[in-house]
Amino acid sequence: MSSRISPIFAAALLSIPAVASAQSFSGPHAEAIVGWNHVDGPNRERSGDGVTYGGGIGYDLRSGQLVGGVMAEMADSSGSTCKDLPVLGTVDGTGCTHNGRAAFVGGRVGFVVGEHNMIYVLGGYVNVRQNNSYEGVKGGTMLFADFHDKRSRDGYRVGAGIERELAGKAFLKAEYRYTDIADGNVGSRQHQVTTGVGLRF
Repeated sequence: MSSRISPIFAAALLSIPAVASAQSFSGPHAEAIVGWNHVDGPNRERSGDGVTYGGGIGYDLRSGQLVGGVMAEMADSSGSTCKDLPVLGTVDGTGCTHNGRAAFVGGRVGFVVGEHNMIYVLGGYVNVRQNNSYEGVKGGTMLFADFHDKRSRDGYRVGAGIERELAGKAFLKAEYRYTDIADGNVGSRQHQVTTGVGLRF
């Protein structure tokens, strides 16, 4: 699905008129993002869709057509992954995972195309607040009290995007991001397609 959505965002950005800025793709910036979030659990049968939203800050330095920068983002997301899990042969249970708050710090390297567009790749460290729950049933009767496991888990994020310079110091961007939280049976992978609007200072 992301392979179809990403070109649509990119084409939309390229069609928007741009006005030159004195700080073209350089300096500090802040932005707000929103987009689609797809979560895969450790088993491919566990997956779910939701929305991600948040904000970020960063600083870019341009040299010729090359741009390098650092970035940080705080975002939340909706959507859970659940799977029926047999226990002890005769007991059925349901395990669910919800990935919430995600804190990201990393960097990006970009290349300016024309005067007003930049394509880039990004990568870095991410910490995700994860809520795991398990509920066991037998014959429609609750067998266990609800079990909840809330903790923060570490992982990494990589991605690619395009940024379009607008009038003044404003910009629009679109990104695809892959986040991997490797933690055994409770790890997860997130595929996100986001769009954002920001301002350079």
